[in-house]
Amino acid sequence: MRAYHLLITQGKAGEVYNIGSGQAHSIQELLDTLVSMSRVPITVEVDPERLRPADVPLIVCDSTRLRQCTGWQPIISFEQSLRDVLYYWRMQIGQSGGKGF
Repeated sequence: MRAYHLLITQGKAGEVYNIGSGQAHSIQELLDTLVSMSRVPITVEVDPERLRPADVPLIVCDSTRLRQCTGWQPIISFEQSLRDVLYYWRMQIGQSGGKGF
């Protein structure tokens, strides 16, 4: 939200800005982190039929333009972002009568 606010007040119309930390995280790291935060046992099964060998192995956000234009710096960690997303979905499921995860 902070980056969006800075762009509204300091960004240039028509420019493209990327919002990201500049750090790469693998899908495996994302999965391991979410599984470690889970409240229920999770078994991960890989379906080889769904693996895509043509996928780009590493994508890193370049937020240089955003930083130069607004002075923005990331302050929320990868782990905290995942905790926040997980909390949001736990609340959504809780409101709909689900068990949560």
